[in-house]
Amino acid sequence: MRIVHEWIKLYKGEKTNNNSNKQQQQIRSITAESALFVCNKWDEVERQANENEERNLQTLIVSKLKDKITDLDEETQVIRMSVSSAAQAQKKFDVINDDLNNLINGIQRLLPLCAKRKTQLFYS
Repeated sequence: MRIVHEWIKLYKGEKTNNNSNKQQQQIRSITAESALFVCNKWDEVERQANENEERNLQTLIVSKLKDKITDLDEETQVIRMSVSSAAQAQKKFDVINDDLNNLINGIQRLLPLCAKRKTQLFYS
């Protein structure tokens, strides 16, 4: 949650210590849609928790994020994955598993948004 608090400061333009006007504008251009949260080691959660506990943890994570970022889209901005499982699937079968594919899709969604925001910032 410490990362979320820092992100909120940037989002609100509060983290502007000794920044130039251009840097301050860039910081203020951060939007709720430009966040991507990755819950790594989700395989450990699945292994150690029953289905109800897993769902409760997932709900808790999303609700804490939504407390700070009300516009959060849980489906596209919160990725639950296991990096080690993704690496094993890649190594053994030379495939991208669903977890890694979801992360890649999330990053691909962010890239055009970032480019658009930067363009708006520099040319408006």
